[in-house]
Amino acid sequence: MASDKMQLLSDKLLQAFDDASVKRRQTRINAYVVMCEIWTHYYIPDSLTNRKMVLMASLENSLKKGEEKEQNWAGKVIPLMVIQSETVEDVVEILQLLKPALMSIVRDSSAANCNVCAQCCTVLGMLYFAGEKDPHEILVLMKILQGILQISTPDSENGEHYAKVLNCWSLLLTLLTPESIVEQITNAVLLSVSYLIGMLESKDLAVRTVIGKTLALMYELGLQHNTNFLQDELPDVIDTIQKLLTDVNRSQAKEHRKLQRFIFRDVLHYLQEHKIPAVRIKFADETLLLDSWAIHHQYSCLRNVFGAGMNVHLKENVLIRYMLKLGPKRDTMEKHSVKVMKMEQQLSNVIMAKKRAIARGKDRDKRSYVLE
Repeated sequence: MASDKMQLLSDKLLQAFDDASVKRRQTRINAYVVMCEIWTHYYIPDSLTNRKMVLMASLENSLKKGEEKEQNWAGKVIPLMVIQSETVEDVVEILQLLKPALMSIVRDSSAANCNVCAQCCTVLGMLYFAGEKDPHEILVLMKILQGILQISTPDSENGEHYAKVLNCWSLLLTLLTPESIVEQITNAVLLSVSYLIGMLESKDLAVRTVIGKTLALMYELGLQHNTNFLQDELPDVIDTIQKLLTDVNRSQAKEHRKLQRFIFRDVLHYLQEHKIPAVRIKFADETLLLDSWAIHHQYSCLRNVFGAGMNVHLKENVLIRYMLKLGPKRDTMEKHSVKVMKMEQQLSNVIMAKKRAIARGKDRDKRSYVLE
């Protein structure tokens, strides 16, 4: 029954691949919607066999010539297609072919629609996360993103787009070595702490929270190379975070104030006491431990792509498991062995408990005999 369902999904994908190259715009959009719906919840790497180049040509054409809606849906398909790949080499190939079209939109951010630009930034971030190892190329993209951030002031209209671009910048930060991060920030190549502190005054909740997380991430990575990293700026950062933590601005929605306090409490604890909020993500018989700001951010970015389908990909997806250092996929026999070992251990614990109970009973009988 499961194989029949997978075959049906594969057939729908093949039809969507064909529809993505037709002349009618709405048909192409509908095809991208189908791809997103299937790839979000299922891992079907075989679906790309012999069709990847044709699909990439369609996506490239949509990015270059499509209108906003089509460009957005094409942008949503790309990271999902990347994660369906089984090797880093496949990702590198996709990056090389689609990077020029994505970069063209991102570089021309003044002319491009803000929504499309932010989506393309997100796509590039995921492509680099999955397949770019050259620190020079990573820094080049980070500088382009900084240019987008610095020419705009986040407000109610573009706050969400600003947050997406900064989120992408932070993801790229996790790909650099701690030594490089300290060097680039010290030499004013990357965004400064003073700039980020200033942006914390934004009225947009998404902007404030992503900046707070970025400051914690920056501090965590820098400390791995230099224990005195950001010591001069730290008092100002802590003071600003404390003010936001106690902010009682009634113009914000109650849930927004609650979310802000929750996030900035964790950030403040880390800045003051180096305590990281450890989170355990359970899926199937495994657990993913998020015990650093870097892995928190990487997981969050992937979660934004997959949504409710994240656990499926944690369990099945070869590339996701590689990126999050989960190791090879556990096969059925291994899971069965682990289950048997747990059952044996539980049985042994029960037997030992009974033996201890009997021994205690005998000791009580002896003590009562002596007293009599």
